[in-house]
Amino acid sequence: MISQQIKSIVPYRIKTEKAEGDYLAFQGKSKSLKFVSALPIRTKRPEGFVYAIYEFKEGRLLLYEQRVLNRNFFEEESREETGISLLEGISNIQFEYYREADKEKNMTEEWVEEWSAKEEKNYQNC
Repeated sequence: MISQQIKSIVPYRIKTEKAEGDYLAFQGKSKSLKFVSALPIRTKRPEGFVYAIYEFKEGRLLLYEQRVLNRNFFEEESREETGISLLEGISNIQFEYYREADKEKNMTEEWVEEWSAKEEKNYQNC
């Protein structure tokens, strides 16, 4: 289920009125992953795009999921009571993200522990 939801990631653009400009709704950290997907796990039926957050916390992999309805959904904090436990009794989870080489910025390809579309300026116009 997790693999299918991740494969269904949508390049959903967050439109801002700030000087930072528009960016894709994707943020990856070593212990959490946030993105928009076309495949909901909780309802198991199509209902439009969902905002999914996977978070490793206290030996569990939690999923927070809500429909993409309002403009500022990506900036909202997940509500603890809406999380469902997908895996329990695990000692560690580590997410990593592949960053392509960028000769203009003198960056080589590598696996990184954090990747935020908001901060990666070269991916704003994807």
